[in-house]
Amino acid sequence: MKHSVHLGTLCLALLSMSCWADDGPRFEKPEVAPVGGFIEVVDRVMSVPCKRWEVTEPNTDGMMITQCKNMFMHFSVDNDFNPIKVVTAEGKLIVDYKPYYPLLAFPLEVGKKWSGKYTGFATSEDAKWDGSVSCEVKAFEKVKVVAGEFDAFRIECLDNWSAMFFFSGTIHTTRWYAPEAKMMIKDVGDNSKWDMELASIGLPASPLANPPAR
Repeated sequence: MKHSVHLGTLCLALLSMSCWADDGPRFEKPEVAPVGGFIEVVDRVMSVPCKRWEVTEPNTDGMMITQCKNMFMHFSVDNDFNPIKVVTAEGKLIVDYKPYYPLLAFPLEVGKKWSGKYTGFATSEDAKWDGSVSCEVKAFEKVKVVAGEFDAFRIECLDNWSAMFFFSGTIHTTRWYAPEAKMMIKDVGDNSKWDMELASIGLPASPLANPPAR
């Protein structure tokens, strides 16, 4: 039944790596992504089979919103761009986390640990569940995805879930967050419908990129 959330925070932000410690990098929380910034994934993200997501609202009432077709993905700006929900233009919930899914906790550095509880819902699972997540940054390493090769933090997470008092389990997920891309670029877990891989990433073109001829 359950999942492993990508995420993909879809955080197409602008900051570079903040500093380097003796034993590896430390990456602070990036800025909010600009309108028009986008990512494309190989197949799906957060179990939603839609490939190209574009930032439509950088920060509205504390949420960053990205859009793919008629679907909108919401992230908590104040809570490290962690995912809140995916909803259609008509208001139908596809994925929902309360208060949010604790996917990331900035700053990132090897050895960093965090945990959090949430209530989840997904139409792909036709279920609602309670979850308790614990994560640790295990390494900083190279990882290759369709979008290219990146230096990334490897994050190992365990998600203990329970539903309807009768069902429970633990999902293991491995994620890679690349400071260069400012987002999660790969997500592999025990339920493949929640896996994600970055295919491409882009920022809106600068109005000065092609100045008019004089």
